[in-house]
Amino acid sequence: MHTIEITAIQENEIEALSTICRTTFKDTFIDDMPQEDMNQYFEEAYNHEILLSELQNKESWYFFAKINQEIAGYMKLNIGSAQTEPMGDDYLEVQRLYMYKQFQSKGIGSQLMKKAFEIAKEQQKSKLWLGVWEHNHQALNFYTKHGYKIVGSHQFVAGNDISTDYIVETEI
Repeated sequence: MHTIEITAIQENEIEALSTICRTTFKDTFIDDMPQEDMNQYFEEAYNHEILLSELQNKESWYFFAKINQEIAGYMKLNIGSAQTEPMGDDYLEVQRLYMYKQFQSKGIGSQLMKKAFEIAKEQQKSKLWLGVWEHNHQALNFYTKHGYKIVGSHQFVAGNDISTDYIVETEI
């Protein structure tokens, strides 16, 4: 196995970030979300202006996971008002953690999760949380393996498509 490098995403990497966001989301949900709703979500969540503002937000972090300089996956973390739910000051949100298909099940997600725990400790947070689609069994298994437990649910809206995400959390 090659060395996995976790790097903070820079503003000049916005095109690569937009590409991985769109590609990995589409690969994950293509069979379960109408294309029109997916396209609307892409425009609302992954356009350059939005991504740039998120990169500049002091309460958010983006990381690439790279193998031999090749981007394999990415992660977005939030604290405070950047969180997608008002979970409070004890929490760090793992808003997004995605891999390109060819890099799944290779330990890269675990390395990103390790980084999330490190950032949470640095920020003096006691819990990590995230939303995961109720039918994404691969992701649910991954998060369970990392100590997450279901504590609630919320709606995820993409265009006219409304789905249920479990809210899962773990202690640091």
